[in-house]
Amino acid sequence: MERIINEIQRFFERYPSARNFGKLTTPDEIEALPKQIRRAIPTWYKDILLQFPIAHLPLGIPNDFGQPLLKGKSLDQLPLMEITFYSVDEIVEMSDSIFPNYLLFKKKIIGIAEDQGSTGEGIYIDSKENNPPVTMIFHDMGESLKELIENGIRLADNFSDLFRFGKLTNDKIKLTNQNRNEAINLMTSFFDWVDSEAKENEERLKNQLTEFSRFADGMRLRDRELKNKEYVAALLKFEWGLYDSGYPLTRRHLDDLIKIYTVCDLHIPELVFIEERVGNYGG
Repeated sequence: MERIINEIQRFFERYPSARNFGKLTTPDEIEALPKQIRRAIPTWYKDILLQFPIAHLPLGIPNDFGQPLLKGKSLDQLPLMEITFYSVDEIVEMSDSIFPNYLLFKKKIIGIAEDQGSTGEGIYIDSKENNPPVTMIFHDMGESLKELIENGIRLADNFSDLFRFGKLTNDKIKLTNQNRNEAINLMTSFFDWVDSEAKENEERLKNQLTEFSRFADGMRLRDRELKNKEYVAALLKFEWGLYDSGYPLTRRHLDDLIKIYTVCDLHIPELVFIEERVGNYGG
């Protein structure tokens, strides 16, 4: 229990703003749980729900997403899978009626979170253990309990490791008084350069991009965020437009993005797929 508490405390020290995304669970909420659920949720887990804003907390955990490109990389070199922790009411709902949760619950394996990105699948712990492994179990990867568990993917060797290695995902990061001016200057220069590059080569790009409208959408969404002074959101939406449209990215694009990510304290391994695209273009 002490190890879990320490890692959660360190996480919130690293990311004070994370407290704004989750919520504390109240003793009344715990007491109102159906007796069977209340008994199944381990004491240590109830304690952290009461002490920290865990319910609805988004957390990015390093993951290779089964991609050969990422296999063998260390945790600090991997992009993030975003999970969101359930509230106690959601634990009840999932355990009562949602497959495979109700089946797993019979063996005291409870859903505590779900993947917010690529799969939407549930994240589980064995409530009989004190600092259990954390596993993602796919609802369509088996019909029996044994099959479901065998086909699951371990996301962390211990629950505490979620917070030891976890981060806020880039879309949750805000600029600070310390980095705001430099970050805005770098982003503005980057946007201006790509805009002028695209304008000069508009006809060629229309023929070259997978779907030019996606690039245009990225520019439009970026500009909308800039009007709201949401600079990180603007960067991520523009980056999506560059990548998803098949824009011919070069080493300069990547180097500029790495500079911006570094100043903004964003998770640089999220650029791994852009780096791959640069390699494919020989840039």
